Amino acid sequence: MGELLRDAANFSIYIHSEPGFVFDESTTKSSFFYGRQLSKSIKVMWGESSMIEAEKLLLGAALEDPANQRFVLLSDSCVPLYNFSYIYHYVMSSPRSFVDSFLDKKESRYNPKMSPTIPKDKWRKGSQVFILLPLFSNLSSF
Repeated sequence: MGELLRDAANFSIYIHSEPGFVFDESTTKSSFFYGRQLSKSIKVMWGESSMIEAEKLLLGAALEDPANQRFVLLSDSCVPLYNFSYIYHYVMSSPRSFVDSFLDKKESRYNPKMSPTIPKDKWRKGSQVFILLPLFSNLSSF
C-alpha cells in the first residue's frame, strides 16, 4: 500500500460498476476506490456489446482529464505480475498501444446478442485489458 501512496500522482482510477453499487467503507477496504465511480453506468453482461459501451464510458471519463497520458483498462480479475513502478515505466516509455484481438476459429464464442453493434463478420476475440496512447483513445467516440 505504501508504494501506491507514493505513486498516487501517477495514475487516475475510473470505475464502471453495476448501477446502484457504491464503493465505500462497507463495500471495499481500499480507499483508492472511493469517489472514483462514473456517474453514469449501465448493466453489463459478459459477451454482449454492453461491455463495449461500458469501456467507452470509462475512456470518455478519462479523456476529460488532459493530464492522462495513457489509458489502461483492467478488469476486476486482473492481477499485475509486476509492481506499479515497473509497469508504469514500461507503459510510459513504450511508443505503442497494446490491444489483444484475433480471429477466433471457434464459432461458438460469438454471442448473437452482440448484433447489430458487432456483426459476426467483424467480431474478434480479445482480452478485456488494453493500453492506449492518447491518439487512439479518441476512437471511443465512434
